[in-house]
Amino acid sequence: NFTTFLGAGTIIMYGINSIRQMVSTVSELDKSLVNLQMATGGTTEETQKLLNTYIDLGQELGATGTEVANAADVWLRQGKTIAETNELITNSVILSKIGQIETADATQYLTSAMKGYKVEVSDVLNIVDKLSAVDINSATSVSGLAEAMSRTATSANMAGIEMDKLLGYLALVGETTQKSMDSVGESFKTIFARMGNVKLGQFVDED
Repeated sequence: NFTTFLGAGTIIMYGINSIRQMVSTVSELDKSLVNLQMATGGTTEETQKLLNTYIDLGQELGATGTEVANAADVWLRQGKTIAETNELITNSVILSKIGQIETADATQYLTSAMKGYKVEVSDVLNIVDKLSAVDINSATSVSGLAEAMSRTATSANMAGIEMDKLLGYLALVGETTQKSMDSVGESFKTIFARMGNVKLGQFVDED
């Protein structure tokens, strides 16, 4: 009898948890729908169709509809077109899967790299390729490199440091010092800022 009751209880709890998860998913999708409508300015019907598209895209990429919709919301709010957003979403999800990070973080890292180096939408996937290539050839991770670059991309570009060289610098210092990559990124940001000040004739003494 105990085994029977235990089995029945397990089935009931599984059902309850499944229902809770479904309710949570519906709630998250509703929130995504509202965010997308605000970002696009479309009607509820138009936005619902767009959300359905992102849910289907998520299934193709191995991501949830909410993850894809949230990434879309970020890109759309940056003024990207629907076509550009769809391409950038794919890049965000690929980076999130390779780097084992949240899609929102992947989107943030790619945004920083794009703006810092003025990368066109069609070339964003190359950023993912570069991160993956350095990851394979160094004792650093895609996620760490992406985070470090996001912190210093703009200052590095202003200092005349190409992305390939920057990733090499970050990887070498990261694997040598074994410090957190966000710290490495901030360190290079400070270095490039001081280089800029030297070029402007500031912080230069007789020595």
